[in-house]
Amino acid sequence: MTDGAHKMTKKSFHLIGYGVAIVTMGWLFLSSISFVDTKEVGVVYRLGKWHRTLPAGIHLTFPFPIEDVEKLPFINTRNVDIHMPRLLTGDANLIEAKLVVQYDIIDPNPYVLSHAKTDAVLTSLLASTLIRVVGHSAIDQETFINRNRLENQIRTIGQNNIDQLNLGISLRSVGFQELSAPKAVIEAFNEISSARGEKDTMILSAQSYASKALPSARGDAQKFLEEAHADHAQIINLAKTRRTRFASLLPLWNSNPDVLRSTLKAQTWKAIQDKITVHHVSDGDQLILPAKPRETP
Repeated sequence: MTDGAHKMTKKSFHLIGYGVAIVTMGWLFLSSISFVDTKEVGVVYRLGKWHRTLPAGIHLTFPFPIEDVEKLPFINTRNVDIHMPRLLTGDANLIEAKLVVQYDIIDPNPYVLSHAKTDAVLTSLLASTLIRVVGHSAIDQETFINRNRLENQIRTIGQNNIDQLNLGISLRSVGFQELSAPKAVIEAFNEISSARGEKDTMILSAQSYASKALPSARGDAQKFLEEAHADHAQIINLAKTRRTRFASLLPLWNSNPDVLRSTLKAQTWKAIQDKITVHHVSDGDQLILPAKPRETP
């Protein structure tokens, strides 16, 4: 090989080496750039272990295999629906509930890394919370059940459980889309409500009647009491008068009862002789008096 050919070969090797180096450096540079979309979160694994989480934007990392970036879909606010067709209350009543929960992801690290299926864990947690809260509640036959109280209890208990599991989630709102008696027993609740309505109507009617009848009854009672008091006073006065008269006649009765008897007969005859008709009959004569007509009751 001539010197010229040897130089050309050496120059070609140098060019190839430079090209490989440039390509390698370009590949290393490009593999070190990671673009994370606004609806994603970048999880950086360094040598196979979690190292950090990347927010939306352009980031520089160590090239593979030193660091590997896994892009996961990420939405700050999410919804979860929980439908329970049969729930047993604390007083052994059945209700049907559909709960809609809106939550925010406040810390993507535990949300992405703490559980493989965080949404499924959250759904199970809220479902058990719903069963627990309803199981300690009772049905009011008039208002059925207090929605606001149940929603507040579910949100408070659910958030405490979420914090204990470190899911990186904050509950934004908890609301019942449906909360009613099952169709199988809703007619019974309607009948109870109707019966209570009739009961209230009858109570109001009785109260109205009582408000009208009581004044009249009180007036009659007062009248009867006044008449009874008057009769009481009259009877007492008459008894006192008779007692005084009998007391005055007692000495004469004790001394000569025949004289007193004759005197009383004479006084009685004098008092009644103007009010009666006297018929004188002799022995053997018959006296027929007209019958006194009977008084109709």
